[in-house]
Amino acid sequence: MTAARSPSLWRAMTGLAIWMLCFVALYGGHALGCRYRVLLDEAFGLPMLTWLLVLIWAISLAVLLWLAARSLSSLRLTRVAGSAQPLSRFMSVLTLTVDISGFVSTVAIGLPLLWMPVCA
Repeated sequence: MTAARSPSLWRAMTGLAIWMLCFVALYGGHALGCRYRVLLDEAFGLPMLTWLLVLIWAISLAVLLWLAARSLSSLRLTRVAGSAQPLSRFMSVLTLTVDISGFVSTVAIGLPLLWMPVCA
């Protein structure tokens, strides 16, 4: 059996750091794309800028989902270990909670991409 390893504080902050990077990339990319009128040619009924922003959003969601799955796995390992340190269990729960909140926040900031026109 593998020993449960406690996630570090850096790992616990990763979920919100990815949300922050996605937020800056989406809104910064949107602002710059509209300001300089780049990637506004349409492909499959939507501007290329929209497709690029949706791609950034989807990659961020995939990474956050992967991190949440790893956090859940770590929490399960901590529970199975039984005699794990309380700090190890706390860090596992904290990391999972932050990853889930980062995922939900990233979903919320990206949803307008799906129904609002870019540069309207």
